[in-house]
Amino acid sequence: PPYLHSDIYINQNIHELGSNEFQLPLKSILFSGEKYMMLDYAKYTPKNGYNVEKINEILVFFGGTSQKNLITTTLRCLDTLNKNLNVEIFVPKSDMNFVKCFAKRFINIKVKVNIISINSLIEYNRYDICIGSFGMSAWERIYVGLPSIGVVIAENQNLVSNILSDRLVILRADLDNLETKIIKIFKNAKLRLELFENSKKLLDGNSTRNLAIKLNRILVC
Repeated sequence: PPYLHSDIYINQNIHELGSNEFQLPLKSILFSGEKYMMLDYAKYTPKNGYNVEKINEILVFFGGTSQKNLITTTLRCLDTLNKNLNVEIFVPKSDMNFVKCFAKRFINIKVKVNIISINSLIEYNRYDICIGSFGMSAWERIYVGLPSIGVVIAENQNLVSNILSDRLVILRADLDNLETKIIKIFKNAKLRLELFENSKKLLDGNSTRNLAIKLNRILVC
Protein backbone atom coordinates (compact mmCIF):
# COMPACT_ATOMS: atom_id res chain seq x y z
CA PRO A 1 0.00 0.00 0.00
CA PRO A 2 1.18 3.59 -0.71
CA TYR A 3 1.21 4.59 2.97
CA LEU A 4 4.01 2.10 3.65
CA HIS A 5 6.35 4.45 1.77
CA SER A 6 5.10 7.70 3.32
CA ASP A 7 7.12 10.08 5.45
CA ILE A 8 3.93 11.80 6.62
CA TYR A 9 0.62 9.95 6.77
CA ILE A 10 -2.66 11.81 7.44
CA ASN A 11 -5.86 9.86 7.97
CA GLN A 12 -8.75 11.45 9.87
CA ASN A 13 -10.79 8.26 9.53
CA ILE A 14 -8.60 6.25 11.86
CA HIS A 15 -7.97 6.73 15.54
CA GLU A 16 -4.96 6.19 17.76
CA LEU A 17 -6.59 2.97 18.97
CA GLY A 18 -6.48 1.56 15.47
CA SER A 19 -3.31 3.15 14.15
CA ASN A 20 -1.17 0.08 14.85
CA GLU A 21 -3.08 -1.78 12.12
CA PHE A 22 -1.31 0.32 9.49
CA GLN A 23 2.26 -0.78 10.33
CA LEU A 24 3.91 2.43 9.20
CA PRO A 25 7.69 2.70 8.87
CA LEU A 26 9.39 3.93 12.03
CA LYS A 27 10.42 7.18 10.33
CA SER A 28 6.84 8.06 9.37
CA ILE A 29 4.86 10.77 11.15
CA LEU A 30 1.20 9.84 11.67
CA PHE A 31 -1.61 12.38 12.04
CA SER A 32 -4.74 10.37 12.81
CA GLY A 33 -8.20 11.01 14.11
CA GLU A 34 -10.63 13.90 14.26
CA LYS A 35 -8.14 16.38 15.72
CA TYR A 36 -6.52 16.45 12.27
CA MET A 37 -9.76 16.47 10.28
CA MET A 38 -9.35 18.26 6.94
CA LEU A 39 -12.74 19.89 6.56
CA ASP A 40 -13.72 23.16 4.89
CA TYR A 41 -15.53 24.45 7.95
CA ALA A 42 -16.52 27.71 6.27
CA LYS A 43 -19.03 25.83 4.11
CA TYR A 44 -21.13 24.63 7.04
CA THR A 45 -23.19 26.34 9.71
CA PRO A 46 -23.27 24.46 13.03
CA LYS A 47 -26.53 24.10 14.93
CA ASN A 48 -26.66 26.37 17.98
CA GLY A 49 -29.10 24.07 19.71
CA TYR A 50 -31.29 21.06 19.07
CA ASN A 51 -35.07 20.89 19.51
CA VAL A 52 -35.78 17.26 20.37
CA GLU A 53 -39.50 17.77 19.73
CA LYS A 54 -38.96 18.76 16.08
CA ILE A 55 -38.40 15.77 13.81
CA ASN A 56 -40.02 16.80 10.54
CA GLU A 57 -37.14 17.45 8.15
CA ILE A 58 -35.23 14.29 7.26
CA LEU A 59 -32.09 14.01 5.13
CA VAL A 60 -31.26 10.74 3.36
CA PHE A 61 -27.80 10.63 1.79
CA PHE A 62 -25.71 7.49 1.29
CA GLY A 63 -22.95 9.08 -0.77
CA GLY A 64 -22.28 9.22 -4.47
CA THR A 65 -22.66 5.51 -5.27
CA SER A 66 -25.86 3.62 -6.03
CA GLN A 67 -27.55 2.42 -2.82
CA LYS A 68 -31.07 1.50 -3.98
CA ASN A 69 -31.60 -1.17 -1.30
CA LEU A 70 -30.77 1.24 1.50
CA ILE A 71 -32.95 3.98 0.05
CA THR A 72 -36.00 1.76 -0.48
CA THR A 73 -35.66 0.28 3.02
CA THR A 74 -35.34 3.75 4.52
CA LEU A 75 -38.39 5.15 2.72
CA ARG A 76 -40.57 2.17 3.61
CA CYS A 77 -39.68 2.55 7.27
CA LEU A 78 -40.17 6.32 7.34
CA ASP A 79 -43.60 5.92 5.77
CA THR A 80 -44.73 3.51 8.51
CA LEU A 81 -43.97 6.11 11.20
CA ASN A 82 -47.09 8.09 10.17
CA LYS A 83 -45.51 11.45 10.95
CA ASN A 84 -46.04 13.38 7.68
CA LEU A 85 -42.31 13.81 7.24
CA ASN A 86 -40.50 15.91 4.68
CA VAL A 87 -37.76 13.67 3.30
CA GLU A 88 -34.98 15.04 1.09
CA ILE A 89 -32.77 12.51 -0.71
CA PHE A 90 -29.51 13.05 -2.58
CA VAL A 91 -28.68 10.33 -5.11
CA PRO A 92 -26.35 9.83 -8.07
CA LYS A 93 -27.84 10.69 -11.46
CA SER A 94 -28.14 6.99 -12.36
CA ASP A 95 -30.64 6.44 -9.50
CA MET A 96 -32.72 9.58 -10.00
CA ASN A 97 -35.61 8.14 -12.02
CA PHE A 98 -35.81 4.94 -9.99
CA VAL A 99 -35.99 6.76 -6.65
CA LYS A 100 -38.50 9.31 -7.93
CA CYS A 101 -40.83 6.57 -9.17
CA PHE A 102 -40.41 4.51 -6.01
CA ALA A 103 -41.16 7.50 -3.75
CA LYS A 104 -44.56 8.11 -5.37
CA ARG A 105 -46.09 5.10 -3.63
CA PHE A 106 -45.93 6.60 -0.15
CA ILE A 107 -48.64 8.74 1.47
CA ASN A 108 -47.14 9.59 4.87
CA ILE A 109 -43.93 11.17 3.61
CA LYS A 110 -43.27 13.95 1.14
CA VAL A 111 -40.12 13.08 -0.80
CA LYS A 112 -37.84 15.44 -2.71
CA VAL A 113 -35.10 13.82 -4.78
CA ASN A 114 -31.89 15.65 -5.79
CA ILE A 115 -28.91 14.65 -7.88
CA ILE A 116 -25.66 14.68 -5.93
CA SER A 117 -22.65 16.12 -7.74
CA ILE A 118 -19.12 17.16 -6.91
CA ASN A 119 -20.37 20.74 -6.46
CA SER A 120 -23.32 19.86 -4.23
CA LEU A 121 -23.41 21.61 -0.88
CA ILE A 122 -25.84 20.07 1.59
CA GLU A 123 -27.15 22.50 4.23
CA TYR A 124 -27.10 19.99 7.07
CA ASN A 125 -28.36 22.46 9.65
CA ARG A 126 -31.79 22.56 7.93
CA TYR A 127 -32.55 18.97 8.92
CA ASP A 128 -33.59 17.33 12.16
CA ILE A 129 -32.26 13.80 11.48
CA CYS A 130 -30.05 12.26 8.81
CA ILE A 131 -29.92 8.68 7.61
CA GLY A 132 -26.68 8.29 5.71
CA SER A 133 -23.31 6.61 5.44
CA PHE A 134 -19.86 7.09 6.92
CA GLY A 135 -16.98 8.82 5.12
CA MET A 136 -16.56 12.59 4.80
CA SER A 137 -20.30 13.28 4.88
CA ALA A 138 -20.40 11.76 8.38
CA TRP A 139 -17.79 14.23 9.60
CA GLU A 140 -19.72 17.12 8.02
CA ARG A 141 -22.85 16.06 9.91
CA ILE A 142 -20.86 15.71 13.12
CA TYR A 143 -19.48 19.26 12.86
CA VAL A 144 -22.96 20.69 12.25
CA GLY A 145 -24.40 18.64 15.12
CA LEU A 146 -26.99 16.74 13.10
CA PRO A 147 -28.14 13.54 14.87
CA SER A 148 -27.77 10.71 12.41
CA ILE A 149 -27.78 7.03 11.61
CA GLY A 150 -24.70 5.84 9.77
CA VAL A 151 -24.65 2.76 7.55
CA VAL A 152 -21.35 1.13 6.65
CA ILE A 153 -21.24 0.84 2.86
CA ALA A 154 -17.53 0.04 2.45
CA GLU A 155 -15.12 -2.18 4.38
CA ASN A 156 -12.74 0.70 5.09
CA GLN A 157 -15.48 2.42 7.11
CA ASN A 158 -15.67 -0.30 9.77
CA LEU A 159 -13.01 1.08 12.10
CA VAL A 160 -14.24 4.68 12.21
CA SER A 161 -17.88 3.58 12.39
CA ASN A 162 -17.15 1.45 15.45
CA ILE A 163 -15.34 4.30 17.18
CA LEU A 164 -18.05 6.87 16.45
CA SER A 165 -20.76 4.43 17.48
CA ASP A 166 -19.00 3.52 20.74
CA ARG A 167 -18.71 7.22 21.55
CA LEU A 168 -22.41 7.70 20.72
CA VAL A 169 -21.70 10.29 18.05
CA ILE A 170 -23.49 8.42 15.24
CA LEU A 171 -25.93 5.54 15.59
CA ARG A 172 -24.43 2.72 13.51
CA ALA A 173 -26.68 0.48 11.39
CA ASP A 174 -26.54 -1.99 8.52
CA LEU A 175 -29.13 -3.12 5.99
CA ASP A 176 -30.40 -5.89 8.28
CA ASN A 177 -31.16 -3.64 11.26
CA LEU A 178 -31.70 -0.28 9.56
CA GLU A 179 -35.46 -0.24 10.20
CA THR A 180 -34.91 -0.99 13.90
CA LYS A 181 -32.40 1.84 14.21
CA ILE A 182 -34.68 4.32 12.41
CA ILE A 183 -37.53 3.54 14.78
CA LYS A 184 -35.14 3.83 17.74
CA ILE A 185 -33.86 7.29 16.85
CA PHE A 186 -37.37 8.59 16.21
CA LYS A 187 -38.81 7.27 19.46
CA ASN A 188 -35.92 8.23 21.74
CA ALA A 189 -35.63 12.00 22.26
CA LYS A 190 -32.86 11.51 24.85
CA LEU A 191 -30.80 9.59 22.27
CA ARG A 192 -31.20 12.35 19.67
CA LEU A 193 -30.03 14.96 22.19
CA GLU A 194 -27.03 12.83 23.19
CA LEU A 195 -26.02 12.42 19.53
CA PHE A 196 -26.23 16.18 19.06
CA GLU A 197 -24.23 16.99 22.21
CA ASN A 198 -21.53 14.38 21.56
CA SER A 199 -21.12 15.56 17.98
CA LYS A 200 -20.66 19.15 19.08
CA LYS A 201 -17.91 18.10 21.48
CA LEU A 202 -15.97 16.14 18.88
CA LEU A 203 -15.14 18.83 16.29
CA ASP A 204 -14.41 22.43 17.29
CA GLY A 205 -13.77 23.80 13.80
CA ASN A 206 -10.02 24.27 14.33
CA SER A 207 -8.64 20.90 13.18
CA THR A 208 -7.75 21.99 9.63
CA ARG A 209 -5.86 25.03 10.92
CA ASN A 210 -4.08 23.01 13.61
CA LEU A 211 -2.95 20.43 11.05
CA ALA A 212 -1.65 23.16 8.73
CA ILE A 213 0.39 24.68 11.57
CA LYS A 214 1.97 21.33 12.47
CA LEU A 215 2.78 20.49 8.85
CA ASN A 216 4.34 23.91 8.34
CA ARG A 217 6.61 23.39 11.35
CA ILE A 218 7.74 20.02 10.01
CA LEU A 219 8.25 21.07 6.43
CA VAL A 220 10.16 24.31 7.11
CA CYS A 221 12.65 22.63 9.44
